[in-house]
This record gives sequence, C-alpha cells and structure tokens, in this order.
Amino acid sequence: MENSKINNGGIKVFIGTSEINRVEEAVLVNSIKEKIAWEPKIFFLNGDKCTIEGPDFFQTVNIPSDLTNQYVTKFTAMRFTIPEICKYQGKALYIDSDQVVLSDLNQILQGISDEFSFAAVSVNNAYSHPRFRRLVLDRISSHRDLKNFFLASVILFNCEKCFFDVPSISESLKKGDFSYQDFIWLGPQFRKKFGLKVANLNPEWNALDSLPEGAKIVHFTDLSMQPWKFSHHPLLKFWRKFFLKTVQDGGISRNTLLNQRKHGALSWSTLMIGLSLLEKKKVDLGFNNLFIAFYDFIFAFIIESFWKVKSMGIFLLRSIR
Repeated sequence: MENSKINNGGIKVFIGTSEINRVEEAVLVNSIKEKIAWEPKIFFLNGDKCTIEGPDFFQTVNIPSDLTNQYVTKFTAMRFTIPEICKYQGKALYIDSDQVVLSDLNQILQGISDEFSFAAVSVNNAYSHPRFRRLVLDRISSHRDLKNFFLASVILFNCEKCFFDVPSISESLKKGDFSYQDFIWLGPQFRKKFGLKVANLNPEWNALDSLPEGAKIVHFTDLSMQPWKFSHHPLLKFWRKFFLKTVQDGGISRNTLLNQRKHGALSWSTLMIGLSLLEKKKVDLGFNNLFIAFYDFIFAFIIESFWKVKSMGIFLLRSIR
C-alpha cells in the first residue's frame, strides 16, 4: 500500500511489538494518548509477521535472517526500517512496547537540532535499576567507554539524515564493518559506516526499571521482572495503575488477557486483576491467595535464573566472535 499518508501531521510513533506483547502494548498506547495534545499517528512493527501497520497503512518488510536470530525480541532489527518507510522524510519516534509514557511525546523534539541523524539516551547517562546495569549495560564495552553507546529502545529518527536501510546493515555486518554489539547499541563503528550524527536525549526519556524525578518514559526492560509477568518488580504498583486504567478505558479485552496468559506472557495475578475489573466482581488477588503468590514466586525464580544464564551466554558468544 502507498505510504504517503505516513508523513502527514505531527510526530509519528512506531512501536516495536509482537503477538505476546499485547497487554503491555495496550498499556503503552493508552499512556501515550493520555498525555499527547492530539490524536497521535501510531504504527506497529510486528516482529512475528514482519509487518508495519498504522492509520491507512500496511506494509510487509523483509528482514534478513542474520538480523532476526541474534537478539531477544523479533522486532529488534525492524526499527531500522523506519527512515525508509518514511521515505527519508520528517522525524519519527521508535519505542519498545514494554514502556509507559508520562509526558507529551511531542516534547521530545524540543532542543534537538536538525543536524542530527537520530537522538537517543547514552548508556553512560541512563537511569537504570542496579541489576540491569550490572548484568547488561556495564558489559556493553570492554573499554568502559559507555558514552559512545546508546539505548535503541527509544530513538528519535531524523529520517532525512539516516543514510541506511536494513539490507545495507546486513551486508556491512557480514563484511565486518562493525559488530552486532556495536550495531544494536548504536555504537561508533555503526555510526561511522553510515555517516550518522547522534544527539543525546535526556535520560528522563528512557528510564530503565526506575522512576527518577522528572521521568518522561519508564521502560520495563529487565525480562526477569516485568510487572505484567512477575510480582517482584519494585514498580509493580506503579505499572498496575496504568494497566487498570487501560482496562477501564476498554483498551484490553477479556480474550486478550486469556490469550496472553495462555502464551505465558501474563502472570496469574495480573490476569485475575484484569478479569475482576472487566467482570465487576471481586476475585481473590495477589498475596491473599497463597497459590497465586507461590506460583508467581516460583515462576519468577525460574525465569530470573534463565535470564541470567542466557545474558551471560550472549555476551560470552559475542566476545569471542
């Protein structure tokens, strides 16, 4: 389908998602609409189907297999199709689905020069829960030069200054122009290859599992404690407020809740809270139900252990390539 309409209006928002991200995706969208001054143009990058869908827009994109099999999410590489999808015109914001927005997204454009190719939060400056910084962020660079690497989970693209497409990225990776690590953290070799200039976003625009004063986006990035799956996240009550508001506003259906639970993408307690609100009747919730509490605890322990082993394995494999 012709994508000329994608360049009309205010800021364009692209959300990276998949079939098992429907609950947190709905919460994110509801939080965006609560804060933005006018109805935003939102497009969804579906990593399972390699499709981009939005207002009067649908397109299938081809992502080389070497860019789909190396990282945690299926939509990781899809964000780099955005400048081409936008016909290298205007500005577009990419954001992962596992976040909530606390400010008008149009404010992200303020103070960013048109000379930049993209803007993102530097790893060095990022607000982060201590565990995620220790397990992930501090391991990105062996030289500890973290200011030269950036979080790709919130990117403001200046599309006319992004001289790349996904096939060219794939070819450059195969030739060894930069490492996968350098690419996915928007590192110096990736930027040098494509002549990209980066602007620093205020870290308030991508706070990782933390809620600093003035936070504008909170990102629930630690897969071992995301609050819709587990009960031990320190910001569980904070996220659940957005979840309950989304259910009340009709943004999440009963079928969505049951389907996400079926695929292991939702804790039993989150499911029961959502169903109780939809069905307008009391359901025994959280730690008042010993079975639910025990189930969530054991599941969280298993997933957390798996994530630690997997993250160490990922970094080990990349270090020897």
